Amino acid sequence: MAPDTIIGKPPENNMCDQYAHLHAELDRSLGERTNNTDIQIKSVPKGTVLSEVVWCSPQFYNEIGYLPKQPGFPPTITVWSTRETAIFLKLENIYADQLWSAILKRAKAGRRELHFNFEYEDFCKGIGKPRAVCSQFLNELCRNDHDAACYRSAGKFRGIHWDVWGNGAFTTHFTW
Repeated sequence: MAPDTIIGKPPENNMCDQYAHLHAELDRSLGERTNNTDIQIKSVPKGTVLSEVVWCSPQFYNEIGYLPKQPGFPPTITVWSTRETAIFLKLENIYADQLWSAILKRAKAGRRELHFNFEYEDFCKGIGKPRAVCSQFLNELCRNDHDAACYRSAGKFRGIHWDVWGNGAFTTHFTW
């Protein structure tokens, strides 16, 4: 067999013309979201279902230097009241930079986990149980949409998994 012979070569255009504009829009959208990295979709066969899985935020990848072991959980979209939003903003001002620095320090040391102690009293604000409030706060740090309560973080924590223990030191175990 000749080396230039391709077995099972796909047809030149296996996408219906009526979906071409959707393909172009998807290609443009993916390119913008990923800051024009090497994601390219050349053709999408009719009937294909596309599912976007976001492993981590671009800032996470750029600063940590590698992808997490598992894709990030899609953040739960919740619209908060003004009172709850104010509480999450206060928590973001207290913990976001501190937590990001600790994560970067562990990642640069080659570790993929962090045990971080929050102050229990900071999460006793009357909007739910402290463990649930802490988990909701971390979810807000992962969101990057116009309704996110923690807008300053801009979703850079996306890709990090957490488990709020609720022990005496109010430890949260982070993995990526």
